[in-house]
Amino acid sequence: MLGCEFMAEFCLNCWNLLNDTQLTPKDVVLSREDDLEPCEHCGKYVRVVVRTKSRGLQTRLSWLAERLRG
Repeated sequence: MLGCEFMAEFCLNCWNLLNDTQLTPKDVVLSREDDLEPCEHCGKYVRVVVRTKSRGLQTRLSWLAERLRG
């Protein structure tokens, strides 16, 4: 269907596990508190990650350098 986007919905804990990150609630936009959804990894009804917040260039370069090192 044209114009529709399908995105998996994960809680912050599963998001971090699956993406090998350590994001906090300050780093992401979560679904509304009154709109709990099932996490597609753990199955719990929770607030899910809607999107990650934009990071500054320095933060992104630091993250990339860390990934390349290890």
